[in-house]
Amino acid sequence: MVTPSDIVAVFLAFVTLTPAILLLGLLARRGAEMHKTPPPLKNLPFVSVIVPAYNEEGTITNTLLSVFALNYPKEKLEVIVVNDGSTDRTNEICEVFRKRGEIILINQENKGKGAAMNAGARAAKGEFVVCLDADSEPHPDALMKMLRYFTDDGVACVTAALKVKNKSEFLSGAQAVEYVFGIILRRLLSFVNAIVVIPGPFSIYNKNILLGVGGFDEHNLTEDNEIALRFLDRGYKIQNCIDSYVYTIAPTTLRGLYKQRLRWNRGNIENCIKYKNLFFNPRNPYVGFLILPMFAASFGAVFGAVAFVTYSISKNLAEAADYFWRLYQINFDINPFLGQLSVRAIKDYAAMYFLNMTVMNAVYFIISALLIFILYNAFRHSGERIRSHNKLSLLAYLFIYFPMLSLTWCAAVIQHAFGAKKQWYHKTEQQKIF
Repeated sequence: MVTPSDIVAVFLAFVTLTPAILLLGLLARRGAEMHKTPPPLKNLPFVSVIVPAYNEEGTITNTLLSVFALNYPKEKLEVIVVNDGSTDRTNEICEVFRKRGEIILINQENKGKGAAMNAGARAAKGEFVVCLDADSEPHPDALMKMLRYFTDDGVACVTAALKVKNKSEFLSGAQAVEYVFGIILRRLLSFVNAIVVIPGPFSIYNKNILLGVGGFDEHNLTEDNEIALRFLDRGYKIQNCIDSYVYTIAPTTLRGLYKQRLRWNRGNIENCIKYKNLFFNPRNPYVGFLILPMFAASFGAVFGAVAFVTYSISKNLAEAADYFWRLYQINFDINPFLGQLSVRAIKDYAAMYFLNMTVMNAVYFIISALLIFILYNAFRHSGERIRSHNKLSLLAYLFIYFPMLSLTWCAAVIQHAFGAKKQWYHKTEQQKIF
């Protein structure tokens, strides 16, 4: 008999497994090209690095020092900091660098990240402009590696391989694993021109194309998602350099993570509506028939996911409590049980488990197996080592992280449906910005 949980499980399987299988197909077809790069540039262009900053007194110094350490001719590089109405010591710190002639400083009222980037782009002398969040630090070789991809006609932007700097902490460590997954995902999607988010940390734009499409949307919650969809809508390409590393700071509190993801999800909902013409558009089949429809379906599926996870956790806790009670009744003496164990008994138990597996548990098992396989390949191709990550964070990512983030998806859908006021928040301190 088909139960409501079975229907939810099948829907979840469709939304989750369809993109996973297609990504595995891309990995099988294009895996050999993951680290293939264009030849080095013969003539290096002039580049402008734009750092939009709002209340970044704790990170702006390290960010600027990392820019100065780039392996790129200093005479072909300018650094523009746009102080977006900071109320802390950000302007004071930037003034020190400006007086030494190391940066160009633009002060403006607090208008948001999109407005800050547009102000920087209009003032830039470079053929290419780099967007660098004021809490991020690129690897010295990142710029040189990424510029190679602009030799292909029609490339509007090149994205980097984003990693978490503060990965030793538990919550940010779980995000570090998520970012490793994002490295391989962004690279695979670049093969079919289906990158729909251009990260703020160290993405490089062709300035003429960026200004030609109108610059960043200054009123959008997720301007990085909006500008990516606009590029795709206009027929431009977005590339990715898998070995150009940039390190950013992830939220370290549940409140900070919740506010960040709530903004992301609300912005993505708005952009899906704004670019509804891209849905099922054959001009870009991966975006039109996979990325956007699956994303939209995910917002419906997430309510089912929350119900599924709640059911699974409560069921597993009840079973664990029952086993604990039985062990307590026999004074935790498991020797008789161990004496009955054999290879055949274990095989019989495993066979019985799989034969009696519910549809929901089967979906959970398959999704988990695929996630672990893709994550293994992500670590293999990202230059990261599993042993360098917080082990508890890795387990949290596999079994807790996504169910927890599902709550922000639900909140985003509810807030958008009821027209709640949009808000921007700082990653780590929950200060209202951008």
